[in-house]
Amino acid sequence: MESLKYMASLRGLRCAVCATLPSLIVLLTPAFPRSRLALHLGSVLCSLLSGTALADDLPEVSVYAPRESVTDALTMVYDRTALTAEGDGSLQDYLVRQPGISADANGYLSLRGMGAGYTQVLVNGQQISALDGDVMLDGISMEMVERVEIVRGASAADSGAGIAGTIRIVTRQATGAVERKVNMRSGFSPRGAFQHQLALAAGARSEQLEWQLNASVTHTEKKSDVLSHDSQYMVGGQSFSNSYSAQKGQLRSSQAMLSGEVAVRPTRQDRLGLSWTAEVLPEQRRTDGHFLFLYEAPAYDYLYAYRARWRARENASAAWSVMPVLRWDHQLPGGGLLQAELGSKQTGSKQGYAYESLEGNFLGASYEDSIQRQRDYHTAIQWVQPWSSTSRMTLGSQLRTERSGTTYFEGDDSFSEKLRRHTAAAFAQWNWSPSAMWSVETGLRHERIALTPPAETELGRRTQNLWLPSLNIGYSPNAQQRWHMQLAKTYRAPIFEDLTDYVREREGNFTQPDLGGNPSLRNETAVGLELGFSQALLRDNRNAGQFKANLFARNISNGLTKELTPYTNYGQERWKLTTVNRGKTRIWGLETGVRYDLAALPLSLRTDLTLTQSRVADQAAPARLMGQSPAVLDLGFDARTQGAGMLPDRFGATLRLEAGYKSRVNPEMWGRVKPLATLHLHSLWKLDHGVRLRAQLSGLGNDWRTTYYPAVTDPNVVSQTMQVSVKRFWSATIMLEKDF
Repeated sequence: MESLKYMASLRGLRCAVCATLPSLIVLLTPAFPRSRLALHLGSVLCSLLSGTALADDLPEVSVYAPRESVTDALTMVYDRTALTAEGDGSLQDYLVRQPGISADANGYLSLRGMGAGYTQVLVNGQQISALDGDVMLDGISMEMVERVEIVRGASAADSGAGIAGTIRIVTRQATGAVERKVNMRSGFSPRGAFQHQLALAAGARSEQLEWQLNASVTHTEKKSDVLSHDSQYMVGGQSFSNSYSAQKGQLRSSQAMLSGEVAVRPTRQDRLGLSWTAEVLPEQRRTDGHFLFLYEAPAYDYLYAYRARWRARENASAAWSVMPVLRWDHQLPGGGLLQAELGSKQTGSKQGYAYESLEGNFLGASYEDSIQRQRDYHTAIQWVQPWSSTSRMTLGSQLRTERSGTTYFEGDDSFSEKLRRHTAAAFAQWNWSPSAMWSVETGLRHERIALTPPAETELGRRTQNLWLPSLNIGYSPNAQQRWHMQLAKTYRAPIFEDLTDYVREREGNFTQPDLGGNPSLRNETAVGLELGFSQALLRDNRNAGQFKANLFARNISNGLTKELTPYTNYGQERWKLTTVNRGKTRIWGLETGVRYDLAALPLSLRTDLTLTQSRVADQAAPARLMGQSPAVLDLGFDARTQGAGMLPDRFGATLRLEAGYKSRVNPEMWGRVKPLATLHLHSLWKLDHGVRLRAQLSGLGNDWRTTYYPAVTDPNVVSQTMQVSVKRFWSATIMLEKDF
């Protein structure tokens, strides 16, 4: 009997090794061949054939077990029940209410208040976040989402990116309960801004075939109102100058999204699924600006006034993206699992930008068109095998090929740039539970990144090898208490748009600067430490809430950040926004939260506090990161009334208070950001069986106000200030949802 067990174990090991070996051979190949797609296909095909050949040796498994994320103190999982239990109509509305997740003036999400770019956003494992945020989240309806995972740590099996953490979004898969529903959502803001959405979900299950389809169409019009004031004071108060700028922007977009999965089960041990996410997003952006410059010299009784008006238009004609993923899952004896994946991400857009002066000949006129196409291919193989009842080993490898091509047209001139990046990764992760109280996860990930910049930059091909170790230790002395510690190294690669050696002209002013590229950017790396504690709160020996606290620290090298600097273009003084590598940056902070259910009322109170500090080495004070508030406090409640009278079945509110701070925008300028308060209200009515009404008010609060203090270079000027105010528009949203 022991010999039979030993042979079965060897057979399972041989199955996994045969399936993983082709990808490992590819990974260790020193040179990247030209035809990367053929290499990806060959790797996965060898894995599929080797696993299928041994399928007859496996025992039958009647229930398929999909891969589950490890839920511990570092990971918060919001499943389908939690996502649809409140009054939120969109995923973004739901996420901005969660502790530790904030949104800036543009709506881009970030964790722990670290600012845009430090948070990785993944949709079905595909990275959609950029240094400025993301594009796709705004149109994702709740019907498209299976679960959301907020990961504050890192592991070898995950991507090595994500300095602050990772937001993983998993769209509806073919497994699980069948849902068929349709909903209509409409939101309005003051001054005519709106968003209308129609979403549909349908699916079916059989013994060997299952499918799920989700679709949505969204039409949005957003408005922005930006005011700025620039003042200079001369020595002795003899003269001064003031300039006022007002910009009103309008963004119109129509977004169509389609996601779903079709899966077959050829055997009880195998599942082959094809999932996809597709988006079409035409946009029209219009900005109208007014400028007034006043120069007054009281000593000479002199006043000079200059007025200007301009208009900028930007069109994105049918920008699109398609992300198909083919995935095979094969169960191994002893509870093991073998997974192989082949995916692609295709994006393209045609954009046109036109700027014209309407009065005063201010900055003249400019016209620019661009065509962009990006193609990504990736393969991944992962083998999970329990060694015993207390330990589990995970091995895997991944390959990714990214190609980007952009052509710019300006008048009769054209300019093209092409970029390529190849990433090969291999990882090993070991999970061990020596006792019921202790759990240990240790891993090592290696990534080899080769970047080929445009030939005209003369930088040559750059290759970097990254070793990313991770260690996660958990201790639970009882069922109500948990301690955790994690130490991990992560990195962040610059996006292609920031690596192009080209300046895209916009208005060129302080609030709408030109966009510049930087081909010499390097990858950002960070070493992170997490120390945390959670305690269940009991009442009458029943769980009534939870208290949690988490200390975190990041030591960042070559930090990627946006820098706003003045420059001269054809004799004109303009502003340019460029991504640069900063020196060493240290970030540390504390997260605490309490949730408690009242006994007398069906009411749950919650409060969350995030304290964050940062310092950029070799930078004059204030050296804090821009976009990082030192303190963010959330106060809220959730109530359940069971639909008594006219009251909603569920409703709640969240008040977010963000402290003001000082930060250095670039070496020549620092800014003072005013405090911010935001209120969100949400409610849910269950009108009938399968019919629900959701309503919410979001964005109630004051405007963003920032005062900038540029360095004074004129010896006659003693001070200069630039005040910028971004007016926010609260929105009221109502959504009707029906199952069918």
